[in-house]
Amino acid sequence: MRFNGDGLYKAFGSKHELFISALRHYQQMLHGQLREVSADTNATVLARACRIPQLIVRIPSVRPLPKGCFLLKVGSELLPQDFEVQAVVNESQ
Repeated sequence: MRFNGDGLYKAFGSKHELFISALRHYQQMLHGQLREVSADTNATVLARACRIPQLIVRIPSVRPLPKGCFLLKVGSELLPQDFEVQAVVNESQ
């Protein structure tokens, strides 16, 4: 999708609503990946358990610093003052 300034506000209402939408999208993607790991019957329970932190932290092999989980970063920086962010983070926990 391509938005000009007016289209952005028509689609999302505000920058904050766009941010919440992006956070919810990330949440849905992460939960989908966690469900895939859980459903992988070809892997042992230990192998599946080891993949979960990798999904959440996403430690890249080439960069010295991990990117980290968007939900964790947002939660640590924007809580408790942003109630909408708090609701999304609470749903993920």
